Amino acid sequence: MKKTISLFFILTLLSCQSAFAACNCGSDDALAACTGKNIHVTVGQGRSVDFTWTFHSGNGQEAQCGQFANGDYWIAPANGASDVVVSLVEGSGSGDTYLDENPVLEANGFLDNSNNYGNHDPAENILTDLPLSFDYDTSLVAAIQRNEAMHGNCGTNAIVGSCIEAYHVLTVLDQVPPNAGTDILRPSIDETDKELLALSDFNFNHLPALDYIPGSSTNELEKIRQRWSYSSEVFAVKTFSGQTFSEGGRAFRANLLIDDYGAGVAQSFIADIMALSSQANTLAEKQAALAAVLTYGKDLYYAIYDGDTRTRNWGSGAAQSMGKFPPAVFFAAMANDPLYGNTLSQASQTLLGYADIRGPHELDQINDGITHPVWGDEADVMTQTEVGAYWGRVLKSQCFDGALDTCRTSGGPRTSRDPHGYIDGPPNSPGVAYMSVSA
Repeated sequence: MKKTISLFFILTLLSCQSAFAACNCGSDDALAACTGKNIHVTVGQGRSVDFTWTFHSGNGQEAQCGQFANGDYWIAPANGASDVVVSLVEGSGSGDTYLDENPVLEANGFLDNSNNYGNHDPAENILTDLPLSFDYDTSLVAAIQRNEAMHGNCGTNAIVGSCIEAYHVLTVLDQVPPNAGTDILRPSIDETDKELLALSDFNFNHLPALDYIPGSSTNELEKIRQRWSYSSEVFAVKTFSGQTFSEGGRAFRANLLIDDYGAGVAQSFIADIMALSSQANTLAEKQAALAAVLTYGKDLYYAIYDGDTRTRNWGSGAAQSMGKFPPAVFFAAMANDPLYGNTLSQASQTLLGYADIRGPHELDQINDGITHPVWGDEADVMTQTEVGAYWGRVLKSQCFDGALDTCRTSGGPRTSRDPHGYIDGPPNSPGVAYMSVSA
């Protein structure tokens, strides 16, 4: 028997498709921006999650909408309305969905703290408060929790039940951004002042064009764009007065897209920067991925240096946080404005820098040696006790030429440096453990 499809079904399907496509109509004309009431985004390749946003102008009509340079969406009132109403945010996947407005970064994490990991206030989840009207620039950050029973946990047992799969940011603006946002970086998610930096504010001549790096396919470049567009490291920033967490925010990362370990995040970031440094791809081909990387670094920079009295620091410890600093450095290195680089250089030279904010601990592990820099934790002038402890660990580990026992690299601190300034730490086996992690 031949199956038939009703005209009503066809019209309904077409209307749904046009609603989802409307905010991606390709217009870069600020006087003729796209309009729509729905945005649908799929995050991930292979296993994926979906975010769906439903909204309208305050007068009930379609809102203006478009995409920033990295692909994140913005919405703004249309047809004389003064506000935008967000009525529904849905996440598909196996876990719960959360929604926050201009997240307070001191509330570490994003979930409801049901596993006693993170200190996020469940009252900040505004998902059940929808519909809500917004008449000011704001960032709406949605997150989907991982179903760990189905997909596995993200790190150690301390964070079971607290893992994020991916984030998605929708920015509400009071008007259409220049060029409909197509050459604008998404504003920082925790700032109330939504600064709009354009791609013209960056010097892409600073990006190497290396002939020995193979080019990336369209699919590989899209993976880079997604990895840094739908991830975040800012929900684990540390404060001198606030609570910190031993795992450095592993649960707070977008575990669908990046490694849960801070050193793994850094590794992915550096690998992607190398890929984007290939001369085999044009700047136009790399633009969306580059914009995603810059946006990620911009979020981190402004999370630390927000210009008010909050004291945050980059954090460290067991390489759990070292994915933070390189993206901010890349953002600063590419920017035309020297403010960013000058500020970060203070952190690298003094580990205090701007407003007494402490720089990454890893930078303090580089010491002036006799013939070259040496790696390790100890102060420049070590006490007699510290020197004795160093050689005691060397003897106990039996990791030296002519040792009679088996080398054991796991004993004692693995961060000490050679007190005489010749050898990289740790003493029980130079060049391994946290030295190789932080390299």
